[in-house]
Amino acid sequence: MFGIKKFLSMRQKSGDSNLEQAISIDDICRTVTGKSVNFKTILRAYYEVSDIIDNMEHTYLENRGFDISLIESNCKNISSNMYKIVENLNYLSDNRYEKLIDLLENLLANMNNELAKLSDTFDETVKTESENEGVDKTSSSSIILANLLKYNTRLNLNANSHNYTLKECQTIRDISCFAYEMSSREFFDCRKKEAFCPEKIAKRLVIDIPMQWWVVDLDGGFKKGVEGDVVRLEDIRSAPMLTLWEGITAVPWKSPPIDTKGFLSVVFSATMDRSLVPGMRPRYAVRNYFIISRSFCHLSSRFGFHFSTVEASFGQKSEDNYLCFSFNGGGADHVRKARRADLIKIILEKFDFWVEVKDDLVFAWLEGHKENYLEDRLKILGHLVMHTRQLDMVLSSNARVNWYVEETLKQISSFVNIP
Repeated sequence: MFGIKKFLSMRQKSGDSNLEQAISIDDICRTVTGKSVNFKTILRAYYEVSDIIDNMEHTYLENRGFDISLIESNCKNISSNMYKIVENLNYLSDNRYEKLIDLLENLLANMNNELAKLSDTFDETVKTESENEGVDKTSSSSIILANLLKYNTRLNLNANSHNYTLKECQTIRDISCFAYEMSSREFFDCRKKEAFCPEKIAKRLVIDIPMQWWVVDLDGGFKKGVEGDVVRLEDIRSAPMLTLWEGITAVPWKSPPIDTKGFLSVVFSATMDRSLVPGMRPRYAVRNYFIISRSFCHLSSRFGFHFSTVEASFGQKSEDNYLCFSFNGGGADHVRKARRADLIKIILEKFDFWVEVKDDLVFAWLEGHKENYLEDRLKILGHLVMHTRQLDMVLSSNARVNWYVEETLKQISSFVNIP
């Protein structure tokens, strides 16, 4: 569970009477942190289900031995992961896909009935087969597997159009692919929208850097005695925020050299952005927010056309610690933005992050490690937030991507020491 959710739960139990602030924090909890954990859960479950189904299908086609206990175990894993997928999709989409629950339950019920019916005859069949030499003792499990595969493997969705409908969802693979696509759309859309408006509870961070940074303290992120509308860095005691800030400021930022085609691409993107029309509120003219507690930090930042989030939680239990990162946007064309996404992916994977790329969006996370293991990697995220913006303009070729990967790694090695 994310840090903001823990804090909100504690506030509700303690009966905090500050309703306006509670509502604001509830909005932050729902729109900022919930989306990330829902999407991450869907991705993991989707890949696990896909692996199980592929393994079952290959086992059947290759006529390999497959005992009943393993079949039952795989079906159980498919069931639990599919519930995770559908439930988290509905959390992510404000319950727009509730009908998927009924489709999934009907499909799983059919699978369970088939498994139970065939399992009842399994022992007797195996006994009969064992009394006859030369008889294939895996035939009974093969029959079970064949009957179960018809509920799992076939894909009825039109993979080329991506205009999926619920009517097409007739198998486990259909539902998982449908949920994967819809969750991707929901998650990427939410990253393009205004995430929250916590001006009333934020303090401006007083720093020498000519940028506006604002901080929302949930619980214990500030030292005692901080009054007024501003807060200084020496008043912050949130360990993740201070670590992230080290990465943000470790290497002075320099604008990459101007690339004519890349610059013209940015100009064209700006002319197509309705948010830049006079009289309309700019989507990108927003502040950069830290939402913190003593052991938690969420950064939501926008620089020009770039939007990124970093989230970190440090605790006494390694299994509760995590880092979460997303980055998307840019003013250049699609190809250059995709190259920048690949650049970030290459770098993060070198430092043990699990990375997912969708078009120009990068989503990455790392969890289950001790605080000292995560600290240097959190600094790296801070560095990437600052130093990968505007790179999309200059990534005119894959060779340029490789050069900037090496250059970025050199910069990172100047302030962290990771073997």
